[in-house]
Amino acid sequence: MISKAFTSLRRLLSRETSSGRFVPEIDGLRFFAILLVMLFHVEAFVLVKSAIAFNAPPERSWGHAVVSQGFIGVRLFFAISGFILAVPFARRYLEAAQPVSLRAYFLRRVTRIEPPYVIATSVSLLNYALIKHIPVRELLPHWTASIFYVHHLIYNAEPLLGVGWSLEIEVQFYLLAPLLTRVFAIRSRPARLATLAGAAVFFAALPRILPQGTHFNILGQLHFFLAGFILADFYIVNGGRPARRPALWDCAALAAWPALLLGAALPERWMHLATTPAILVICLAAFRGKLWRRIVCQRWLVIIGGMCYTIYLYHSYPKSLLGKRTIHLHLTTNFTMNLLFQYALLIPMILLLSAVLFILFEKPFMRRDWFWTLMRTLGVQARPAVEAVQPQPTTVPDTFSTTHMYGPSSK
Repeated sequence: MISKAFTSLRRLLSRETSSGRFVPEIDGLRFFAILLVMLFHVEAFVLVKSAIAFNAPPERSWGHAVVSQGFIGVRLFFAISGFILAVPFARRYLEAAQPVSLRAYFLRRVTRIEPPYVIATSVSLLNYALIKHIPVRELLPHWTASIFYVHHLIYNAEPLLGVGWSLEIEVQFYLLAPLLTRVFAIRSRPARLATLAGAAVFFAALPRILPQGTHFNILGQLHFFLAGFILADFYIVNGGRPARRPALWDCAALAAWPALLLGAALPERWMHLATTPAILVICLAAFRGKLWRRIVCQRWLVIIGGMCYTIYLYHSYPKSLLGKRTIHLHLTTNFTMNLLFQYALLIPMILLLSAVLFILFEKPFMRRDWFWTLMRTLGVQARPAVEAVQPQPTTVPDTFSTTHMYGPSSK
């Protein structure tokens, strides 16, 4: 009975696609990306709201030194997005696969990403209007700018409603991806990888050349997406073959994590150059290593990673609402131990609420035909475009598999 209940719960919480293909490594990496973001934001909340007299300044604690760089999780998301969008276009050039329908590509971006975002942004508007008593007429321009992903372009500031600054950059990348992926038309693999690596280094160095104005647009973040392109190249060309020395990849991942956190602590002009290769190594090792791949592919990590979009959109609400009550609780005056205590109280509640919201407001839009089903229900006769094959993880099966989409498992 308990086993059946857990199986039903896994199915309910797993992402849904119509392709039947499953890449657990991707959602496993998403788990670590969203975990970094949650740890970062909860720690920031504790730093601001806690009235405890700690026995040492929080900024000097090892806990702060580790999680204060959690913003780098967003850059890991960028690399994952680069990989996901590159694969079908890259296969067109590297494997002579069917061309990607741009109509289907853009329609899928709109029908998959936009509805949950509009709902979350509307929830944020209601929160500001009802709880913070800001007039709706003042909020509507920000809401409109946010749902069209142009808030920073118009206001030169982060979105007032929600966490859309990174999504605005994602959308800029979505628009450019069909053009950028033409790099895979370069037949010589060394030349192709050199082009991608050179472009990544150039854009990673751009904050040094243009220190102002690149953080909140694609120019200042493109190198992370290009790391995903490099990952896609290795995935397609080498993904079907096992690594000869998986232990070396495990060691590389083990070294890349502290390098990533240390690189994230550097000034902005150096941070991008230091963290981009670390992110690439972490992602590559998820496919080529053995132990790291096994960790990344753990069932519940993959399931939570599959809910990362909802978690990202809504995690600030339970953090703030419940945090107001838990912030006064403490077991010790040591900042790191108290932070771990707050994590134990808040993160399970964040995940619980996010799971409910995922089922209600995100999973229905994962179905590729939901838009056309709605159109038919409304009496609109329309034929869907032939969907481009997308490398999206599918529902976790009862027998947890680590089979690649385009080749055998590289164990």
